[in-house]
Amino acid sequence: MIKNIDATPNSLAVNENSTDNVKVTSVYENQSNIDTEHLSPESMRDDLLGKIESNINDREHVWSPETERLVQQISLRYAHEILNALTPVYGILQMLLTDQEGVKSLEKKQVLLQIAQEEIMKGKNHVNDFLTINYQSTPKPQWMNLFDLKLYIKNKIHRQSPEFIPHIHFEVKGDGAKEIYVDINQLRIIITLIIKKWIDFAAEPSVIFVIFETDDDSFSLHMSLSEVDNMTEMKDDEFLFYLHLINRSLERNDGQLLVSEGLTLQYEIPKKVDEEIAILDT
Repeated sequence: MIKNIDATPNSLAVNENSTDNVKVTSVYENQSNIDTEHLSPESMRDDLLGKIESNINDREHVWSPETERLVQQISLRYAHEILNALTPVYGILQMLLTDQEGVKSLEKKQVLLQIAQEEIMKGKNHVNDFLTINYQSTPKPQWMNLFDLKLYIKNKIHRQSPEFIPHIHFEVKGDGAKEIYVDINQLRIIITLIIKKWIDFAAEPSVIFVIFETDDDSFSLHMSLSEVDNMTEMKDDEFLFYLHLINRSLERNDGQLLVSEGLTLQYEIPKKVDEEIAILDT
């Protein structure tokens, strides 16, 4: 469980005094029991540093090893993703700036600029997806049939992370023409998060199965990894945090998360307005 952490010491004021060219933060708010008129600047600094050190020590229990490890894992992942997108852009700019022989033609420059633009968009999309799943807005569901939903998600993943596609098997079971009501962007982000983490788990080339299925009044998306029999064996902090975000997203979208041999995202399919009217007329 990730605890809410207040990273702002509530006992520090932000008044600034300057003594001997050293910037000093004044003593604790509502604790003005120190006679500053009879203290030297050195004593004031020593007292302040002692209070800061005490404050840090008092808060050490908040920053658990699990929290630190989670922050490290997520920071590394998104730093690598953005750097991977920026590296080719930097190379292209170097080629254009040095006016190398192979890129002097206008046509070649346009091709390179197009590649650079696509890579910058990948980096931007990584950041936007991270913000979307962490700071969730009001769901924006829409009607879409299973075939179109599968194609939409597959194309989005191919454009953003083409290296994932060889490891993913998409499949529609049941009536592929049946329409469901879901926030397709949120669903895409959820699938992408799981795929990213499962590729980390895979010790060898594996297949991630993404199965879209409907029955009379519900829609299920089942995901499983070929070499993992039980999802509960995955104790990775980052993966558990993603499951927390996914579950929160599903709750806002009238869905639920089921964990067993794989992960199942389940949504109820509401009645369309015209269907409700037809029922009332009968």
